[in-house]
This record gives sequence, structure tokens and C-alpha cells, in this order.
Amino acid sequence: MPCNCTTTRWLARSQSAPASPRSSEATLRQLITNSFGCYILRNPDDRVSAEEVKAARQALNGTVVADTSALFLAPVTLGSATELQAHFERILVAAPQRDDIIHARTSLMMRSAGSLGWDPVSERPTFTEYPPETTERWATDAEHLAAALRNHDVVTDPPAPDDDPRHRVWSAPIWVARERGLSLVADDAVLRAVARNEGVPAFGSLQLLIALAEDGALPTTAIGDAYQRLMKTWAADLPLLGQLHDIAAQEEWQPGGYAAFLLRRPSTWMPLKSGWQRYTDLITALPEKKPETLASWCNSATFGLCLTTAPPLAPAVAAALLVWTLLAVQDPAALPPLLYGAQSAVPPVRARRGPPRGCRAPPGNHCQTGDAPGDGRIDRPTAPVRA
Repeated sequence: MPCNCTTTRWLARSQSAPASPRSSEATLRQLITNSFGCYILRNPDDRVSAEEVKAARQALNGTVVADTSALFLAPVTLGSATELQAHFERILVAAPQRDDIIHARTSLMMRSAGSLGWDPVSERPTFTEYPPETTERWATDAEHLAAALRNHDVVTDPPAPDDDPRHRVWSAPIWVARERGLSLVADDAVLRAVARNEGVPAFGSLQLLIALAEDGALPTTAIGDAYQRLMKTWAADLPLLGQLHDIAAQEEWQPGGYAAFLLRRPSTWMPLKSGWQRYTDLITALPEKKPETLASWCNSATFGLCLTTAPPLAPAVAAALLVWTLLAVQDPAALPPLLYGAQSAVPPVRARRGPPRGCRAPPGNHCQTGDAPGDGRIDRPTAPVRA
């Protein structure tokens, strides 16, 4: 059944988000600045991941269409092990995405010192200031990607079913792939789900790397190395939940690292029993149970757990987690920071509408979404959905 890609992508990208639909801003600019707070490279459903690895294997040495997300994130995923273009005869880029890359480069070369935003919870404007080294890195990334276009073939995209020009940039590679009977390479799990709904085989650079490693073209250690690089970019839903304790230990039990990010992901809490066990094991293993540190860990866990809970039940769920944490440490001094942390985590969750999905929530930019549900396909919404 064909899907309404415009409404679907908006739904997947914007539930509970202060941002407008992806199309209202240059997609490459969003990728480089990580305006969604993380990158959804992988579907948490292992069946979908296996299907995408198979699609990558079948596309090897042929012609593929690449989304901007793959052009930007493939060098991070593949590292020095290989390059995207080394495994395909041709890589096609839709003209609207070429234009978007050029536009983003022009914008980021200005090295703006900050940006205005809107916090939907406090209902107040926000100003985010960027340090010079950050804006310099963004400008460099944009310049490198624009220069890489010379290695790919830019093609005109066919007319899209939706004539809204705002959605042309992100949907163009799907229509090019469908018209030409090609596979889509995209490091965006939601875009791949939409592509599959349109009958287009889709995979990302991580699935390509796994296929190459499984076939012996790359050492198996390349997969673990890729995970380490992707963790630094806040890539979501990597198959690392079984390593939560080890990751926290490697980060010296600091509650602002990737282990805490995993706790904020709803996939960590599905099924609930497994998520609860991971959290309790981590709290028990903390070498120092300082009240402020406990509150930070509990805040991350509360956020992720509540995302898998019906909004009316979120306060009760948060209270249960808080009480367990307090009883586990037997320290009355931990109560005030735990209460404050829970109160700060629950309102953003209760303000959400739609399916319980989420991501890392940097200050002033509440949890963004992008998980592809079920078998990785997205059903047609019955009515327009607003965040």
C-alpha cells in the first residue's frame, strides 16, 4: 500500500519537536549541526536490520541512489576501512539534494555565532550560542561534502506524487530510485522505511559494512570499530544494550555520556523487564553514589521509561523509578535532586503526542524522533498529524 510520504515523514521527524518539518530547513545543515540531537541510522528491530543487510549485499557493484544522510555519515561509519564509492559502479544523487548541499555550504560558511529556537515546554524562545570551533567544524564538513559531489552523478528527479515543493529535497532520492529500479542508500532509518513502503530496497552504510564483514571483504573487527565511532556522534539504537554497564565504566560512570543516552532511548525499555534490569544493575554497580550523579542517571532513565508509557501514567512510572533508586542507595540526601530530576523529565514526555519514541534531548531542544515501527514500514496516516 503506497504511503503518504509527506505526512509520514513529518510525523516521524516532528512529534514532540520544536522544529518544523525537515523540509523547511536544509537537510544537510540539520545533519551537520545534529539539530535532532542524534542520528537514527539503525532500526532497533533486528529483523529489519537483517533485511537491510541483505539489500546491501544485493546492491553491491551496481548503481545506487544515495541520500544526503549517507553521503554525510558513511565516512564516519566506514572509517578508514573502505569508502562508499568503492563498492558501487555508480552513485546517483538527486538534483534537489545537490542544491541543498550547496545551500548548506553557503549558509554554514558564514559561521553564525548562534541561533534562535523555541522551547515547546516552557513556551519561551531560546538562544543557542555556538563556540567558534563548532562553527568551524560545521563549515569544514559542509565544504568536504560539497567537494565530494564530483565523485557522484547528479540526476534530475521525476515528478513526485506530492506537489508540495517543501518536501522535494528529502523525497527526491526515493522517487529517483523507484523510477530507475535501484536501491537507496540512506543513513536515516525513517527514510529507508518510507522507501520500502514505495517498493524501493534500502540500506545504510552500517548495513553495508556488516554485509562486507560477514562476506569476508572486511575484518569482523570493523563492525565494533564502527560502533565506537558512531557512539561519538550519538547514533541511536545500535545493538549495544548488552554493553550498557561496560560503556558506563569506560566513560568513568559519568552520567552525560553514551550510556545515559541509551537509557533515554525507548528501545532500551522494550521489553520493560529488560530495561529495568539494565538500570538496576547499573545503579548497583556505581562506584560512588553521589546524590547529583544518581539524579542524573535517574533522570535519563525516567525520560526513556516514560516514553514507553501512556502519558497519564508517566508520573506514576517516574515515581516508581525514583522510589526504587532512593531505596537502593539508602541516602536521604539523594531525595531532593532525585525529585528535581524526575520533575524535569516528566513534563517534556507528557507534552508529547503520538507514538512513544524518542531520542537524546539537548538543552532547549527536547526529544526528537525517528524510530521506524514494526517491520520497518510506515502505514498511511488517516489524518494530518501535528506535533
